[in-house]
Amino acid sequence: MMQKTTIQPEALFQKWALEADAFLTSLPYTNRKPASLYDPLDYFMKMGGKRIRPVLTLAAHYFSGGNEAAILSRACGVELFHNFSLVHDDIMDQAPTRRGKETVHTHWNVNTAILSGDLMLIEAYQLLMAGNSQTALAVLKSFNRTAADVCIGQAFDMEFEKIMQVSASEYLQMIEKKTAVLLGCALEIGGISAGLPERQTQKLYEFGCKAGLAFQLWDDWLDAFGTPENTGKQPGGDVLAKKKTLLVIRFMEQAGPEAQGHFLHAFHHGKVEDVLQIWHQHQLAEHIRAEVMTLRDQAIALIPATGLSEEGQAFLTWMTDFFIVRVK
Repeated sequence: MMQKTTIQPEALFQKWALEADAFLTSLPYTNRKPASLYDPLDYFMKMGGKRIRPVLTLAAHYFSGGNEAAILSRACGVELFHNFSLVHDDIMDQAPTRRGKETVHTHWNVNTAILSGDLMLIEAYQLLMAGNSQTALAVLKSFNRTAADVCIGQAFDMEFEKIMQVSASEYLQMIEKKTAVLLGCALEIGGISAGLPERQTQKLYEFGCKAGLAFQLWDDWLDAFGTPENTGKQPGGDVLAKKKTLLVIRFMEQAGPEAQGHFLHAFHHGKVEDVLQIWHQHQLAEHIRAEVMTLRDQAIALIPATGLSEEGQAFLTWMTDFFIVRVK
């Protein structure tokens, strides 16, 4: 029988996020040898995070009639993979801070960050294999497909840094693979673990990917227009990394030759304040927010096809809106 709850979506999110955080920060990495391998894992997991991905896994499982306690390890396996990707991503972006603290390669060194990140990936697989053995193979199949997509997305992201002409469709494909597919996978794993038929788990995946696009575009918006006190990141980090976000693409599409020239000079010289001023003058903040809202509506339109209970659908709707009202 489908489980029911009277807890409001925000309270459920907080409950599951706290459970996932407690699990992740209690993993046995403290005071293990060699310290150069385990201390960075302990440091990064205790750095915190929104824990969105494990919440999605727990939600899909719970609203499919499952017991969220039985799926907590797998949910945290998805989150551990996400954190592994962040450690390596920070190296490639030469990012000095993450969540308001020094990145692993900055606090230690690049070699330490690479090796500790590798161990995170191995630990993620261990957690994903926990639980119901009858669904483990399907879970790993979903995860492996997604992990490969994340690597493809990261490769595209690095390639785009070396070229100026990137189309909107190319950029959206890149962020779908780098970011959105893992949100879809988190939901799919929750549904698979609850024994849902493939047609429903596929719809959960599709919804997660669409909502993930809105999530990442809003993340790009926050990088440009958010405050470092809220985001915990270096202001204009995407500009400094020469990333061709949708902000860059849309500006180049709409601006005239003179404005493009001023922008490209500021962009290539890493003049963040000048770039942001130009974007403000051309109302890029409003334009990109409108595109985020379009993706939000498209994601919500997919929710009924997931077959979740009314409460489950309400939760996914709330989560979609949470993705685009957050300040960090």
